[in-house]
Amino acid sequence: MAGHKIVTNLDATAAFQLARKVARDLHFRITRRDDLSFSAEKGNLGLSIFVGAFVAYCNFQITVEERRDETAIFIERNSPWWTGVIGVSRVKSRVKDLAAAIADAIEDEGGKVLDEKEIK
Repeated sequence: MAGHKIVTNLDATAAFQLARKVARDLHFRITRRDDLSFSAEKGNLGLSIFVGAFVAYCNFQITVEERRDETAIFIERNSPWWTGVIGVSRVKSRVKDLAAAIADAIEDEGGKVLDEKEIK
C-alpha cells in the first residue's frame, strides 16, 4: 500500500469525520465504504487515459483504525502508470497535500498528530 499514514490522539469516529470533511473541502468526491473508511476521488479516469500526465486522476482509499489510545488514518493512493512518471508524481503530490491538510485540521480541532509518514 503506497500512500500516507497519520497517527493521532483523536478517537476513530472524530478522525474519520475530520478526514472526510477535509477531503470534501479539497473537492474530492466521497464514497463511504463502511463506518470507518471511504474513497476520495478527484479527476477523470477516462480523460487521464487519453491525455496522460496532463490530468491527474486520484482515487484514494482512506481507512481509520483505532488502536489502544491512538488512531491511525491510512490514505492509500492509486498509481496511474498509464500517465507516466509525471502523472504518478502529480498523484503523489495530491496525497501529500491531503495528508498535510488532515494533519493541520487535527491540530486545529485540538488533537495531536503523534506520527506522520509516507508509506512506500
